[in-house]
Amino acid sequence: MLACKLLYFRMRLFLIRFFLVAGFLIIGSFFFFPAARPLTVLAAPSSGAQTTEEKTYPAPLLNIGIPTISFSNAINQGGYLQANWLGEYVTGMYKFLLGTMVTVAIIMVMIAGMEYVAYAKGKDVQKAKDRIRNALTGLALLFSVSAILYLVNPALTVFNSLNLQIIDPVKYIEDSGDVVGSVTKDTLSSVGITCNGSGDPASIARSFLGKTSYRMGGKGGDPPYPADTKTCDGKPCKDFCPSGTVCLDCSGFVGLVAECAGLSPKGESGGTAALFGNAPQIISCTDTTVTTKVGTFTLTPGDLVGFKAGDYPKSSSFGHVWMFIGNGDLINSHGKGRSSGKAIAIQKLKSTCQTYPLRFVDR
Repeated sequence: MLACKLLYFRMRLFLIRFFLVAGFLIIGSFFFFPAARPLTVLAAPSSGAQTTEEKTYPAPLLNIGIPTISFSNAINQGGYLQANWLGEYVTGMYKFLLGTMVTVAIIMVMIAGMEYVAYAKGKDVQKAKDRIRNALTGLALLFSVSAILYLVNPALTVFNSLNLQIIDPVKYIEDSGDVVGSVTKDTLSSVGITCNGSGDPASIARSFLGKTSYRMGGKGGDPPYPADTKTCDGKPCKDFCPSGTVCLDCSGFVGLVAECAGLSPKGESGGTAALFGNAPQIISCTDTTVTTKVGTFTLTPGDLVGFKAGDYPKSSSFGHVWMFIGNGDLINSHGKGRSSGKAIAIQKLKSTCQTYPLRFVDR
C-alpha cells in the first residue's frame, strides 16, 4: 500500500513537471519568429505624374518577433502616411496572449483532471473541480473580451489608422532661409512667449510653439520682410505677420531664444553663413552627443547644429539651423510653416543627423 502511494505521488509530480515544461516550451517557441520587415508601398503620384512611384516605408520593428503580429501596407495620401500599425499591434498581441492563455488553461485542466481521477473518493476532489471550473471560466472571459468591449462602447473595438505627415527633407528646408539682421523682443509678451533671461533655453524655445510664423528675414520685428518672396493666403508673405504670432526665420528663432534665455550670442545675427562658416562638420550622432573631426561633444540645451549654403547638395541655396533642447530633440523654425503659428517644429537629433550634412556650434 505504501509503495502504491509513493508511486502515485511520483507519477503525479512527473506529470505536473512534464506539462509545465511542455507549456513553457510551447510559449517560449513563439519568441523565435523573425521580426517584422520593412513595408513596400506605392506612393500616390504627384500632380501630373503618369505612374505611381514605389517607395519603401519602414514598418515598426519589434525587438522580439511575435507570430500573430503583422503590419499591413501603409498608404501615402496627400502627403500623409496612413497606417493601422497601432491597431494591428493591439489585435496581434491580443491573439498572442489568447493563444498563450489557452495553452496554460488546457494544461491546468489536464492537471486538474488527473487530480480529479486520483482524488475520486478523497477529500481533495473539490479542489480539482474548482481548478477545472476556474480554468474554463478564464477561457470564457478571454474569448468574450471583444464582445464585452463592444457592449460597453463599440468604438473600443475599432482602431483608426494613424495619420502621419510625411516630411520630405528637401521640401522641408528648400523654402527656408535667413538673412543678416538683429533680433527684437518687442512683441513677445503680447503673444505669450517667455523671455525672462532664465538660462533655460529648452523651456523658452518650447514657449514659441504655436505662436510663431515663418518669414524669411523675420527676426521678431514687424513687417515688411523684403527677403520673403512667397505668397501667403493670396498675398505676399513679406507684407504681414499673422495676428497673435511673431515672425522668425531659422537663425532669427535660435538667436531670439538665446537672447531670451540670457545666453551669449554665437553669431546668429549673421545667419547660417556666420554661424557655420568655421564650424566643424558632424560625423555621427547619438541622442546626446555629436562626433566631429575635432572630437566628441556632449550636447547641452542651447547648442546649435545645422549647415550653411552649399553644404547640402539637394538644396544648396539655403542653410538651416536647429537648437538642441535635450532628450535627443532639436527645435527649429522652418519654411513650411508660413501659415499662422506653424513655424516651430521639434525633430530628433539622430534622424536629422542622418538626413543632413550638419555642423556643430558649442554654446
